[in-house]
Amino acid sequence: MNEIIVIISLLFFIALGYALFLVSGLLSELNFFEKLPYSFGLGMGLVAFQLFLYSQLKIQWNYETLLFPWIFLIFYVLYKKAPKIYIKHFNYKVKLSFTQKCLSILLLIAVAYTAFEAWLRPLSAWDGWAIWLLKAKMFYIDGFVNPHAYHLLRDSYPYVINLSVTFLYIMLGKVDDRAVLLLFFGFYLMLGICFFNFSKKIFGITMSLFFTFLLLSLQNVIRHGGRFEAGYADLALGYYIFMSSTLLFQYIKSNKPKALILCSIFLGLTSLVKDEGVVFSIIMQLMMFVVIIKNKKFKQIFLSMIWLIPFLDWNLFKYINDIHYSLYQNSTIHLLRFPQILLQIAQELLNIQNWNILWPIFFIGLFPFLFIKKRGMNIYLFFIMFLQILAYIFVFMISPYPPYIHVPNVMNRLLLHVVALCVLLVEYVFANTHVLYLLKGNGKKNAK
Repeated sequence: MNEIIVIISLLFFIALGYALFLVSGLLSELNFFEKLPYSFGLGMGLVAFQLFLYSQLKIQWNYETLLFPWIFLIFYVLYKKAPKIYIKHFNYKVKLSFTQKCLSILLLIAVAYTAFEAWLRPLSAWDGWAIWLLKAKMFYIDGFVNPHAYHLLRDSYPYVINLSVTFLYIMLGKVDDRAVLLLFFGFYLMLGICFFNFSKKIFGITMSLFFTFLLLSLQNVIRHGGRFEAGYADLALGYYIFMSSTLLFQYIKSNKPKALILCSIFLGLTSLVKDEGVVFSIIMQLMMFVVIIKNKKFKQIFLSMIWLIPFLDWNLFKYINDIHYSLYQNSTIHLLRFPQILLQIAQELLNIQNWNILWPIFFIGLFPFLFIKKRGMNIYLFFIMFLQILAYIFVFMISPYPPYIHVPNVMNRLLLHVVALCVLLVEYVFANTHVLYLLKGNGKKNAK
């Protein structure tokens, strides 16, 4: 029964996000299946922000105060736009070839296995016990975002994951750590759906099915999506990073202010998942500056900075409540660590058990990537990955722990932040060097 309530709550996130898209006209060019992963991320992020805002305004958390505003919006959208919604967003058919059906079956097996693991296993991830779900329990019991929780845990991570889990506890009416792990399967599933949808428009159905299966069948992705590491926030951050990156691509392609606004909203949510999301948001802001200046759309600069509103609000909350815990306070740069850091990272990249042969293939693919004439928007993708990993190397250089301890303990999780971007780049290189010529041909044929 608890699992059913959690699933309904996750569907509520989707319904909320989808209703907001219909009201605002954002992503109007996409059908329902294409909007699905963005709806999930937007709905969940807004509910977390709602709980945080209510806490600041001293508004009680209960079913009525949390659900009524959103349910009113959802029913209003259904009443006003239901016929148009079906005609425009649900009325489409797809014919699959034999190869595509086989790939679809393999993909469904991987998803079903991860879902079963998420439903079956109790919480076992250390950060789930010690950080993410522990603070969620504290907030649920206190009924507000209690600053003392951060001081007790000596932790200053932002609130999106904590308060999303708190919302699930409120819907359950009690704490159930096993049931709420379905939230982390939700990130796994929505990442796969978004990857397939985005890839399909560029490479066709067959290649998209193939590379989506490669992404979702990676052992480390499965472990964080529903197996032993469900409860960490790294796959969630990887999900938001990929969502934001695809929205940047849509903005570059369309040059429309609405695309830029949505990208900035998702950057705000990304910066409030983990501190590493702030690094990504800054990198993306620089990318948006480049695009805006290149297109001479200087008025859009302020739209690109909407993400700073929730981010600064969170930092104001930390400042007021003296929350400033970090491993890297008063740290110095240890330049001599650089070779050892690279060695430790290389060992993780060659960890076949976690990543299969993804990272060796990625680095092999960098050589032809440099000689592909029409790299287009993929050059942005490459720099996002490069700068993100470079930022992690810098963190290891100022860490109070030596690289042989710190890097192996966290690198497998840090790579989850960019793994979907990595697979997309590999797919691009394969498609443009005709390594998967047959798949590419079938994909284009069936995409039509």
